[in-house]
Amino acid sequence: MKTKIPHFLSLIAALIVATGACAGTEIPDFAGPVTNQITATFALTSDQVVFIPVILWQSDTVTGVRFFQSTHGNYTADAGNAVALYSFAGTTLTRVAISADDGTLWKAASNSWTSKAFTSSYNATRGLWFIGILYRSSAQTTAPTIGAQPAALNAASGIFYGALNGQNALPSSVTLSSITAITAQPWAALDIK
Repeated sequence: MKTKIPHFLSLIAALIVATGACAGTEIPDFAGPVTNQITATFALTSDQVVFIPVILWQSDTVTGVRFFQSTHGNYTADAGNAVALYSFAGTTLTRVAISADDGTLWKAASNSWTSKAFTSSYNATRGLWFIGILYRSSAQTTAPTIGAQPAALNAASGIFYGALNGQNALPSSVTLSSITAITAQPWAALDIK
C-alpha cells in the first residue's frame, strides 16, 4: 500500500494539470516531505464536510484516505462519519468512492497516522481530485483535530479548500459555488494500490 500525498501549492498544481502544461505524468514534489508540512492542526466541526484537493500525477487505483490524527476526539458519534473521493469537472465535485460509516473514525490516538478504506477501490485518472471528510456527533467533549499545513502556505486557500455546513452525509455531488472557502488547509492523502 502506498500513499499519494497532496501537493500544497494546489492552485499552481491544479493550473498545471488543467491547462495541460505538464508533458509527463510525474512532476517533482515542490512542497517537501510530509513531516515538514504538518505543523498545524484543524479542528473538525460536526455536520461540516471539508473538501481537500489532491493531485494525481498519474492514474492509480485509490483504496482510501490517510490523515494525521492530531487530537483524539471524545464524542458520541452520530451516523455519517466517513471519507470520500470526489472527481472534479467544470464547477462540480462528484462522489466516486466512499468509506463505510464509522463512529470511531475520529477517535484514533492523538498524534497518529490513520487511514480509512473505501467500500470499493476506484481507478482514478491523472488530475485534480478532492477528498471529502465528514465528522458527526450528537455530543462532544473534545473535538477531533487533524494535521494541517503551516499558515504561511495558506495564501492559495479559497476555492480549493472549502467546507459545506449542515450535512448529515457526504453529498453525492456539490457545486463549487455552494462550498464556503476556508483559510486553513487540513492535510489528507489518498491510499493507492
